[in-house]
This record gives sequence, structure tokens and C-alpha cells, in this order.
Amino acid sequence: GHWLILLATVYLAIVGTGFRLGHFRRLSWTYFDPEWSRNRVYRNGPFAYIPGALMFGSGLLLSFVVPSPSLLGDLLFLVLMAALVWLLITLFFRPAKFLKPRWLREQESGGSRG
Repeated sequence: GHWLILLATVYLAIVGTGFRLGHFRRLSWTYFDPEWSRNRVYRNGPFAYIPGALMFGSGLLLSFVVPSPSLLGDLLFLVLMAALVWLLITLFFRPAKFLKPRWLREQESGGSRG
């Protein structure tokens, strides 16, 4: 089970960072498609990859710390909860302009798709 969570964490971190940097721009097709953009989870899915990676990663690390409660365990739990809140806000609300990648803001203002 731990390997699967580690794999999900690495995948979400790589794809999420690549999306922010503009390498995976095709993931934004649901953001611009009028039919899919009504569904918030699909529209905002690519924005949730990084908080998802934080959530899975901190949860994975927490699973190794739980048997002996400590300050590290408390800190990891706080990171996990903050990432979960960030993930839910990202999925269900339109991202604020400052949270969008620059290439996406330019695409929205210019009206071009690509």
C-alpha cells in the first residue's frame, strides 16, 4: 500500500508542477470547454495536483510516525489537513487569478487556446 501512495504522490507532484510550468497545457482543456467547465471538479482538476501530492505525501510520512506521537507527527498532520483544505477549495471554487499559471492567465486574456 505504501508504494502505491508513494507512486501517486510522485505522479501528482510531477504532473502538477509540469502543469504550472506549462509543460502539460493540454490538461486545461476542461477548463476552457463550455460543456465540461460547468463541472467544477473537472474544470479545476489540474490545479489540485500539487495539493493532492502534499496530502498524499504527508499522509504517507504520517503513517510511519503515528506509532510514537511526536512534534513531527503533529506537524505532518497539520500539513495533511492544510493540503486537504487547499485541495477541496481548489476543486470546488474557481481559482483566484494569482493562483493560475501565467500561461493560463495569458490564454484567458488573449482568448486563444493552445
